[in-house]
Amino acid sequence: MTEQNENAEKGSTRTLTVRNMPFDVDNEITEQARAAGKSKSDFVKEFLSASFGDLIGNFMRGNGLVALMDKDVATMMKAALADYWYDSAQTLAENRAWCRLLGIYKEEDLQHIMRNGVPLLELRAAQLPGITHIPHGTSLAFASSLRLLAAIYRR
Repeated sequence: MTEQNENAEKGSTRTLTVRNMPFDVDNEITEQARAAGKSKSDFVKEFLSASFGDLIGNFMRGNGLVALMDKDVATMMKAALADYWYDSAQTLAENRAWCRLLGIYKEEDLQHIMRNGVPLLELRAAQLPGITHIPHGTSLAFASSLRLLAAIYRR
């Protein structure tokens, strides 16, 4: 990918160029853009903006503590880490609602949830015997669900 700064009406943006895209992926992008009534460029831009506009997903994919705890949870469960990411099939809107519910407004809030949830990950892992593969990000999902239970319990 190459990057070039570019000014736009809504602020600073970047131009990305993707080379050596597999033919079948390019065809899918073309077909989906056509079905959405958009240019390929607009379709990909909206897709990437939505994907990387997700606070939970970004933290899950990019945080070192999550990666480390995922390995520990996999070991506790005697499972392998899968080659895909946990997303619980949630939309971006659902993730934003989840953030509001748990009081997550910035990365530091997720870091706090993760740190507080670490001591309880072994308990949660023990509740799911027999699983052979877990997706990356499972430890954050476990810690978040524990945070939700704590919030419900306090009410």
